[in-house]
Amino acid sequence: MVLAIFMYIASLALGVFFIYFLIKVLVLMQGKKEALEDIALQLRELRKQNQ
Repeated sequence: MVLAIFMYIASLALGVFFIYFLIKVLVLMQGKKEALEDIALQLRELRKQNQ
């Protein structure tokens, strides 16, 4: 019984942490969209060079 309660609390905490992490990533992506696009372009250029 105690183990079940502990596992339930742990799963809730993990869920909250995961949602918080997702929101944080989304906020960072909003602020750094240009940087991410630049990185994507650089990766595409590297792939073209490797081929």
